Amino acid sequence: MSAPLRQLTATLLRVLGCCLWLLPGSVWANNELAAETDSAAGFEVLFSEIEVVDGVVRLDAGFDLRLSAELIEAINRGVPMTLNIEMAVWRERSYWFDDEVANVVQAYTITYSELTRSYLLDNINSGTHFQLPSLEAALWVVAALSDFPFIDASLLTPGGRYYYRIRVGVDVASLPVPLRVMAFISSRWHLTSDWYRWPLAH
Repeated sequence: MSAPLRQLTATLLRVLGCCLWLLPGSVWANNELAAETDSAAGFEVLFSEIEVVDGVVRLDAGFDLRLSAELIEAINRGVPMTLNIEMAVWRERSYWFDDEVANVVQAYTITYSELTRSYLLDNINSGTHFQLPSLEAALWVVAALSDFPFIDASLLTPGGRYYYRIRVGVDVASLPVPLRVMAFISSRWHLTSDWYRWPLAH
């Protein structure tokens, strides 16, 4: 994906978030979201692609984020929920364990505001804030990672064999202590995707 197209995608995400305010409430009702996701809660990495732009490996990725009814209820009761997108670059080695070259986490926190009856989405890395009309809209923004500065291409040795891995999950450590305990014993709270792996051409 070219740099101009990446910028356009990021802009469209912001515009869409604003336009969602105009949709009927029934379309984005969170009780419908709970009904749809409760039977098949889970996270998946749907796709990923990279491109080197001005010496930086930039990454796009898409995720399927289906929260459990327990998580949805907690968020709607005002509990901040942090989602981590974990990414790592590894160098393959023939006669030894693979070497981790770099790792980075893109974190988002979703908080429901009773005062404005909206969902606040904070990009922890960039400090960007979104105010969205529904939980589904907030998840939609998180699910589309665009033009992320992944790793400096100078850290990759010419001729070396590299791959990168991605997973997404609930940051259990950020939950209040009572919920944290529940998260460690119940998969309904501790939602995390598998690691997904792609070759890293450079």
